[in-house]
Amino acid sequence: MKNLSVYLMLLGFAVFTGATFNLGKYAVGYFAPASAAAWRFGIAALVIFLI
Repeated sequence: MKNLSVYLMLLGFAVFTGATFNLGKYAVGYFAPASAAAWRFGIAALVIFLI
């Protein structure tokens, strides 16, 4: 059962990192590139702070 959770975390990591490029392209369509980067780093900082 422990191995299953490790594989699920690896799958989640692959999905999130793989989606980054597509979501970045989508976000730049709505925001300026600097604004999209600021939101990205701000959300990442919040997540890291909560962890």
